[in-house]
Amino acid sequence: MTVRPDYITQNGIPSTEERTAAFPESVAIVGDHIVSANAKAGSLSVFMLDDLEPLGDIELGGSPVRVLAVDGNRLAVSLDLADKVVIVDLEEGRVTEKFDARRPDGLCLSNDGLFLVIVSNTDAIVQIRSIDNWAVALRINTDRGPGACLWLSEAD
Repeated sequence: MTVRPDYITQNGIPSTEERTAAFPESVAIVGDHIVSANAKAGSLSVFMLDDLEPLGDIELGGSPVRVLAVDGNRLAVSLDLADKVVIVDLEEGRVTEKFDARRPDGLCLSNDGLFLVIVSNTDAIVQIRSIDNWAVALRINTDRGPGACLWLSEAD
């Protein structure tokens, strides 16, 4: 993770403007951090949750458009122009897993946190991956253009 010098003003007070890199398209709370996916900059901006202290950027490339907490330290990020979804470890500040998915627009977790769902616009496919080993548990072919993702709980 690199710290951008423009996060801090001359007097040491965090800036109230331009706190993320270019074109922040989505935001997620990951443990005690807030992370923005910056599509134009190709990066994630990481902040402390309690005081919004900027910690720096994680360079990814590929136009990150969606970000989703997987647990208190890891997040899933859809890279629109790279046709990939990556898993980022915040503590290590690096990508630990990569999955192919053309135009991955929707990301969500199962209610029990055991499965990651990846929705691919271009391929019209929904991938459901097991978080314990990232294997594909189920692939669902859809009609054209799926985008958003929300895992609904079963009725009691």
